Amino acid sequence: MSQIESVAAMRAQLWDAGFRPVSVITNDKQPIGNDWVEKARQDPPPAVVFTPVAHALNTGILCNGLRAIDIDIDDKEVATRCRSLVVQRFGEAPIRMRRNSARCLILYRAAVGEPRKLVLKGEFGKIEALGKGQQFVAFGGHPSGATLEWFPHPPGSEPISALPAISESDLLELFSELAPIIRASKIPDADTSDRQSGEPEADPLRIATALNAIPNNGPSDWEAWNRVGMAVWRATGGSQIGWHAFDAWSQRHPSYDHHETRSRWEHYFTSPPTQIGAGSLFHMAEQSKEEEKKPEQQPTFAASPLDWDAMLAVQPREWVYGHFLIKRFISVLGAPGGTGKTAYAFGIALSVATGRELLNEPVHEPGNVWIYNLEDPKDELLRRFRAACEHYAIEKTEILGRIFLDSGRDRPLVIAESTRDGGIIVSPVVPLLIAELKARDIRVLIVDPFVRSHRLEENANDQMDAAAAEWGRVADQANCSIFLVHHFRKGGASGDAAAFRGASAVIDAARAALSQATMSEKEAQRFGIDDNERWQYVRVDNAKLNLAPPPEATTWLRLVSVDIGNGKNGRASDKVQAVERWEPPSAWDGMPWSMVLRILDKIDAGPGGDEYYALGKQAKGRWAGQVIMDDACKTEEQAKAILKSWKDSGVLEEGQYVSPSAKGRLAGCVRTNPAKVAEMRQQLSGQDGADE
Repeated sequence: MSQIESVAAMRAQLWDAGFRPVSVITNDKQPIGNDWVEKARQDPPPAVVFTPVAHALNTGILCNGLRAIDIDIDDKEVATRCRSLVVQRFGEAPIRMRRNSARCLILYRAAVGEPRKLVLKGEFGKIEALGKGQQFVAFGGHPSGATLEWFPHPPGSEPISALPAISESDLLELFSELAPIIRASKIPDADTSDRQSGEPEADPLRIATALNAIPNNGPSDWEAWNRVGMAVWRATGGSQIGWHAFDAWSQRHPSYDHHETRSRWEHYFTSPPTQIGAGSLFHMAEQSKEEEKKPEQQPTFAASPLDWDAMLAVQPREWVYGHFLIKRFISVLGAPGGTGKTAYAFGIALSVATGRELLNEPVHEPGNVWIYNLEDPKDELLRRFRAACEHYAIEKTEILGRIFLDSGRDRPLVIAESTRDGGIIVSPVVPLLIAELKARDIRVLIVDPFVRSHRLEENANDQMDAAAAEWGRVADQANCSIFLVHHFRKGGASGDAAAFRGASAVIDAARAALSQATMSEKEAQRFGIDDNERWQYVRVDNAKLNLAPPPEATTWLRLVSVDIGNGKNGRASDKVQAVERWEPPSAWDGMPWSMVLRILDKIDAGPGGDEYYALGKQAKGRWAGQVIMDDACKTEEQAKAILKSWKDSGVLEEGQYVSPSAKGRLAGCVRTNPAKVAEMRQQLSGQDGADE
């Protein structure tokens, strides 16, 4: 499909969804023609009827009946605060963004009629509620060269009726809350008459601006506080907007009491103030500005003394699962492809949800689990989950209401993204995510893979540190454990923190970092696993220790194939991967005391011809391990492990002898310790049924 065909299809989709598309000059904001508003109101609009032209491939949307909150603020932190406040107050809605700017637009619809534009201007920029007779560019290129993008979905993907509706009173209340954040100034047509003490009422935005300038963080002063309350009440006629403005200003003081504040506001209805109003507020604001011009005291940076009582009262860490998942922290699992990390994560999820130690790892605090897979479609996740439930024999009643499962293909989860200049923007979805985690009482949130949860530079430590910090903030505020599933860089080894892909800041910030790796050839030999089957065995190590434990001491998993029995209409059922705990066989398995003593006697006697066995394999025909391999049917690695154990315990002792094959020269040898062997024989004679 050509670009023109794509634009035409998109405009038709907008019209079908109830929007009125507008033809806009390519990579610009200017609509085509001076009468574009009248044309956009036609049924259907010309932008839908006629084929798009090459010089007008940008597409706008007429704002009649809409409320598009346009945040034109370049300061990233301020813009993010404003965006989060809008989403918290009005709910999740389509958000238009571009990668080279912190500015954004959040699309809602008007609850009633077709209201006109409302503008809030401040020191940091302006926020507009676009309305009747205006349009915004929804699709195409920005004059800066950036492409316009939507999160979580663009307009037109759902009908216009699906947009949250906002009233004008709600909008004014929002602007009164936004005013102090952007340091809003007077509305454009305001003049010095604002400061006349006789003026009782004023525009709510001017009231919010004045309150923003009046400090409220000093010593408690009831008279001053009450004076501001009376002025706000009269200036706003005791409206809800006035109440929210006064309450927000009161909250800035450390001794704020919601009940007392509300009670005082209600009091003004029974005893309305008559000698104070908007003009008094503006006068107080001007006085405060004059005070700000005076030299400030130098700030202090005091050290905090140790609180002994607090130290003794500190609570234990709130472990959730194993030795790596803990409330209010993030943990990371990394592995190359094909090692079953997603299946392992599902096993952990079911263990926490059911309270059962399905993988022989302790479940400290069972609870709800949310799996957010950002890679696979929902149906594939359901196959994986069905395989896990069938393999672990999980019943529906065990997990009903305790497992939550989402796919990033249906709804992306992006917590942060970078701008062209290297800045970082926190996504407005974060406060919604935290609220949902709290509402569902989630113990563990599994995000798989981590790389899909952000749009930052993976190899930049500062950006990965920001991503990890944001996930840490989510874990802390939601009081849950977050498990991030990560990829390995090419050639990465298990147990090595440097094996994780991208910058190291993510691993540094994690409470624990686990790594997975397929069983090596040497490990397979040690455990007697066929080389063609070792891919099924996966070791799990603590990557933050930077030193992997010996194979016998590590956690091992085995990948299993589960037939989920979903075949129908002649199609075979799916076989899906799950994991189970696997304990490596001991080198001593199948070796009773009688066999052990017989092998030791052979080693002590030597191979014959006045020769003796040696510990080192370089002795070739005199290597003691061959006796173990022949008599006990052990692998070379297992024989080495048994010899090492005997040497470490003193059962075998190294020495030298005159070797006939070496023409009378001294050669190294190994002999048994008679006292140790005698002790072992005594133990054998004291056991019933110790023979083979």
